[in-house]
Amino acid sequence: MGDLSEKNVQDYSKMANHILNTSTLSNWTLVPQRNAGSVLLTSLHALASSVASNTQPLPNVTVQEEFLSLQSQHISGDRDFTFYFNSSSQPVSGQILIEKAKARGLTDLSAVSLAYPTLGDILPTESENVSVNGLVMSLAVSANISQIFLKFEKVNKSLSINTHCAAWDKGKETWSQDSCQKQEDSATHALCKCKYSPNYLSFSILMSPKANSDPALHYITLIGLGISICSLVLCLMIEALVWRHVTRHSTAYMRHVSIANIAVSLLLADIWFIIGDATFKAKSSNVCITSTFFTHFFYLSLFFWMLLMGLLILYRLFLVYHDMSRTLMLATLFSVGYGCPFVISILTLAITLNQPGKPYTREDGCWLNWDPSKALLAFIVPAFIILAVNAAVTCTVISVLLRPSIGQTPRTNERGYLVQIGRCVAILTPLLGLTWGIGIATIIEDSSVVFDYLFTILNALQGFLILLLGTLMDPQVRRALKTKMSSLPWHTSETKNTSSNPKCHSQSPHGNKTSDEDLS
Repeated sequence: MGDLSEKNVQDYSKMANHILNTSTLSNWTLVPQRNAGSVLLTSLHALASSVASNTQPLPNVTVQEEFLSLQSQHISGDRDFTFYFNSSSQPVSGQILIEKAKARGLTDLSAVSLAYPTLGDILPTESENVSVNGLVMSLAVSANISQIFLKFEKVNKSLSINTHCAAWDKGKETWSQDSCQKQEDSATHALCKCKYSPNYLSFSILMSPKANSDPALHYITLIGLGISICSLVLCLMIEALVWRHVTRHSTAYMRHVSIANIAVSLLLADIWFIIGDATFKAKSSNVCITSTFFTHFFYLSLFFWMLLMGLLILYRLFLVYHDMSRTLMLATLFSVGYGCPFVISILTLAITLNQPGKPYTREDGCWLNWDPSKALLAFIVPAFIILAVNAAVTCTVISVLLRPSIGQTPRTNERGYLVQIGRCVAILTPLLGLTWGIGIATIIEDSSVVFDYLFTILNALQGFLILLLGTLMDPQVRRALKTKMSSLPWHTSETKNTSSNPKCHSQSPHGNKTSDEDLS
């Protein structure tokens, strides 16, 4: 822009202030160029750069408009310097800290900073569910600075979690989280450390309107995981205790192999989830990556073993007279149950770590990243495909239950059918992972918070449901436990209860009865 006078800066700032007025922001939707906001930001930063590098240094200039603030300072001496901004259009503030140590030994520099309370509304984001939640602040300096610190006051203070520090990528014309790290985060403010380079000159914080700051969900999760872990340990102990008695024929054997591995996978996934939560608070990145990998792997193993459980039910229903050797069946089960999750997990880790700017973990926890790497798809896609298959399995079981047995008049006992269906659905739902289907409702924008609570409670207690419905409600397990208990020396003689509980029977296409002991 050549040499500038203070009046030129004032006039240019007033024009930009008019453009950024909240009353004119709606007109930006009529602008055909999607990058119009980026063009304006680049133009204003060029003004600041011209002031900072002007051949005839201006005296310290301060412009305080309603929708734009500009501060020009000549900094001398070996000291840090901070720009302070207070917006008059919105009750938010911001600070930019320049560390003299990062100015590569220079004792004098000119710095010009700008702050915009409304510019973030017209700069595009990668997702409609993400918005700028603070001032957009820019910096132009006459020296080479490697990094700066920025403090943002949040506009919407109800979004107190999932804060992302971001820099505007001038080349890609989008927000990038790669060059910034969150240092502190509270309900009202966020502190960011950002790299300063020719491509990253403007900064702000991004937040999601979908973020739920209710701490009750966090406590429900931790309490539920504690109950789930204890239940899964008890489930595995019972399975080991009665294993010889309940696995005498191949169908029951494969069923209990599946239940045991479902319990093992969920137990280890829950443990690594807790390790990840503790690791994130300790801010250990390497351990966070490790815990994310194993959490991802074991949750995927859980889903693949639930898929195998569903396929075993179909196998038992429609291939009654076909028997596969135990060796071949076990090899198939373990290859799918642990092999497929391992391949998916290791590929996700390798791809994201080898792509600069595509982080593996989230900024707000030890779990798979969504923006910008989309690593979370490596969990969402296989999980929901498996849920769809198992939902179809459940519908198939219900349709088989509704078929009358040979020689039986259809619908002779309507209530009995409903009891059988309800009992089998209750057993199959946690074993096939159908409670995870509620997660679809939680990711829908503006969905009720009821779905968040329901999803959190059911899945945090999934281990307890597996113990209750998958193990303790199995008549064979109860009989084996009773036999074990009666063999104890201190056990007194009791009258054996010979009455049997109602069975969930289904008729195979071949006319054979199949009990819930075999199906679920």
